[in-house]
Amino acid sequence: MKSKTILVVEDNVLLMSLIEKNLKFEGYKVLAARDGQQGFEMLFEHKPDLVWLDMNLPVMDGHEFLRRIDLDKKMRQTPVVVVTVSMTKHEVETKKFNIVGCFIKSETPISNIVSAITRYLSPKTGKI
Repeated sequence: MKSKTILVVEDNVLLMSLIEKNLKFEGYKVLAARDGQQGFEMLFEHKPDLVWLDMNLPVMDGHEFLRRIDLDKKMRQTPVVVVTVSMTKHEVETKKFNIVGCFIKSETPISNIVSAITRYLSPKTGKI
């Protein structure tokens, strides 16, 4: 079975390193973007199976990233896991975008988010 690709859009270098380590350990191919614009370009170039999106990003923030994805019929189907410090889960979940999970950085260990992604990408469950 081909390994799934996850695009991680995160500007915190230390956090990005931890995320990559955890996802690669689970067998995922990881693409890394340090700002929203780079992530948006990589999304169209690589068409990942899922996007891990920080909402507070330089160049293009997570809100604009989601808005632009929503304008493209093919890309709007890409599942997104939002990881944030600035929005409540309710604010994110009420948006119309294809957000399959929302986590508050300070409240959720990376390993829990990775486990949720694994459950979502599993052919048997498809849920976070």
